[in-house]
Amino acid sequence: MKTDIFMILKKYFKKNLFIEFVSNIYCFFSSNIENIFFRKNIVNKKLLIDGFNMYFNIHDFEIKKFKTEKINSNKYLSKFIFSEKDIRDIIYQIFVKNDLCNLIYSETGYKYSIDFCTAYETRHIDMDDQKYRWFANHWHRDKPFSKNTLKIIIPMETITESHGGIEIKKKKNDVDFFKMVSKTRDLLAFFPNRCYHKAGNPDSKLIRKQIMFQLNPSNEWKMNEKISNRQYFTEPKFPLLTYLFDKKKKLNELI
Repeated sequence: MKTDIFMILKKYFKKNLFIEFVSNIYCFFSSNIENIFFRKNIVNKKLLIDGFNMYFNIHDFEIKKFKTEKINSNKYLSKFIFSEKDIRDIIYQIFVKNDLCNLIYSETGYKYSIDFCTAYETRHIDMDDQKYRWFANHWHRDKPFSKNTLKIIIPMETITESHGGIEIKKKKNDVDFFKMVSKTRDLLAFFPNRCYHKAGNPDSKLIRKQIMFQLNPSNEWKMNEKISNRQYFTEPKFPLLTYLFDKKKKLNELI
């Protein structure tokens, strides 16, 4: 019995050390490639220094007004699926019409390709289930990403202290952490490879609804044309390779 446990642990550590190694190699090379080819200027803003930042009253647009298909992923998480037309409209309204593109560029020095989006609601996780991973509810970094991959989170409904907003800290052992509290016109931008983060646990009678965009450095602002179909799947890793041959459309061509 002890031998079986030892072998299982040995395989576990070998597997995870290999994944860690590959992720670190990918992060190093992809980050440097992006710095060389896509970074336009050097900025020294809070987003780059801390790895995350809240922006208040940024857009005048209600995402929740769109009709969606609801899919249950597990007992604590459901996805909202937008039509292809609606996703294009949402991206155009927020990033172009409300000028989020220029804000992000001024804060990071990068233009981006919007490669993935997912809208979802999270529910309260029971005490006995909190040790399991249901919706990124444990502290982690997104390791198979570059340091420049950016995520944008926008509430579909107001997020209060009790709604289980995303929690972020700079280092794994930090005691203090940021917790997202925001209205629907606010948004959070953060670098998921740099920051430790997790989804908070909503109070028992509350549900948190939000939409997340994954952005990767590009020579100009674009939208991945497969973004609608990918709503049904988990978020892709190794984005520089995953999206390499995807067709993309300039954001100003979405109208």
